[in-house]
Amino acid sequence: MFKFLVFLIVLLIPLKALGEEDISMPKLWWTFSTKSSITSSPVIADMDGDGKLEVIVTSEDNCVYLLRASTGAVVWQFSACGPIQGTPVVGDLDGDKELDLIIGCQNDYIYALKGKDGKIIWKYKCGGNIVSSPSMGDVDFDGDLDVIIASGDNYLTAFDGRTGDLLWRYETGGEISGAPALGDIDFDGKPDVVVGTRDHHVYAFNARDGKLTWCINVGHEIISSPAMLDLNRDGMSSVARRAIIASRRSGS
Repeated sequence: MFKFLVFLIVLLIPLKALGEEDISMPKLWWTFSTKSSITSSPVIADMDGDGKLEVIVTSEDNCVYLLRASTGAVVWQFSACGPIQGTPVVGDLDGDKELDLIIGCQNDYIYALKGKDGKIIWKYKCGGNIVSSPSMGDVDFDGDLDVIIASGDNYLTAFDGRTGDLLWRYETGGEISGAPALGDIDFDGKPDVVVGTRDHHVYAFNARDGKLTWCINVGHEIISSPAMLDLNRDGMSSVARRAIIASRRSGS
C-alpha cells in the first residue's frame, strides 16, 4: 500500500541575488504518513494555546490529525466515519477564547471539534456526502461564529456555531462541491453567502435567514468555490463594490 505524506518544508534563501549558483536548497524538517490520500490543504494555527503552531491535516483514511509544526509529532487524532476531502476551518465556536475546528465528511456528517484535544463539540448528519470546506461567520448577529456548509444532497445549511442548532437550509438545483463564500454583496451591512452548483447556477442568499437574493445560470456546472473582490476599486459608502467570480468546468 502506498503511503501518503505530509511535508513541512522550510526554505532557506540567503540574502543574495537569486541568479547566483550557491542559493540554499529547501530543508526538509519532517514527514508524516497517513493511510490514504490527502486531497485537502493543511491548516497551521496554535490550536492548544501553548504559543506554538500546530498543523491540521485531514485524509481520506477518515482521520483528522493535529501535528506539532516543529516536529511532526501527533498531538491528537480524530476518527470520523468516512473519508475527509475538504479543508478544515478554524475559529472560536464556543466563546472560550480557544480555537476549534469544523470538518465535513463523506459519511454525511459535519463535526465541530475542540482544537486542543479533538473532542466533539457537536455533530450533525446532513443528507448527502460533504466534499467541500465549510465557512465561518457571525450570520445571526449574536456575537458568536456560525457555520455554513454544502452537502451532496444539493443543500446549503447554516448552523449555530456554539450549539450546532440548525439555523436554516436551502435546497439548490444541483450538487455543491465548492465552499460557500461570505461577504456583504448588497451593502446593507449584513453578510451574504454565495455558492456555485453543478446545475450551472450561482446562488446568492441572505446569510441570516437563507432567503434567496438572486440566482443566475452561467451555462456550465460549477465545481469550485466562488470568490468576492473589488474589481474596479470604486468603493460605495466606504464599502467596496464586490464582483463574484465562479469557475466552471471546461467542456461540460
